[in-house]
Formats: sequence, structure tokens, C-alpha cells
Amino acid sequence: MKFSFIVTQKELDCYAQLSGDFNTIHQSGLVYGALILAKIEAEISRQVLTIDVQFSRAIFTNQLIEVEIQGNLLTARVKQKKCIFGLIKY
Repeated sequence: MKFSFIVTQKELDCYAQLSGDFNTIHQSGLVYGALILAKIEAEISRQVLTIDVQFSRAIFTNQLIEVEIQGNLLTARVKQKKCIFGLIKY
């Protein structure tokens, strides 16, 4: 199974309102890890009982996130680089 999605600034703002998490780190467009997991879980057709996740890079709004599931392995990759304040972020 493969799918992809993008988290928009509007979704980020809505998540902040719903969760009450207004940490300033997310003001720069850094996406909440829990929001990414929620979007992935919404696409998965089977019930997930256990999630073990490690975020190795920051994910920002408007980056394409590609997800692939093979057996019990779920892999999510960010395909676009984002430039913030002259620095390249992945």
C-alpha cells in the first residue's frame, strides 16, 4: 500500500487549536509529529495496535510525505527540501 499527503498551514493551525499546543517551534511551519501519525492512521484500513516511531528529520508544512506499507513495516519519507532563513531543511 502506498499513499502520500501534505500538511498545510491551515491544518497545523487547526491542530494547535484542538490540542492546545501552541509551542513556538511550530510557528515556523514545523509539523507536529502526532498530526503526521494521525494522518497516516486515517489512511490505514486495518487497526493499528502498536506504533513505534522515530522522527529522524523535521517535517514542515507543504512538504510531500510519501508512505509505503509492506507487511508490518511502514515507511514515511519526505521528498521535498524546504528552505527556511537561508538554511536547507529536509
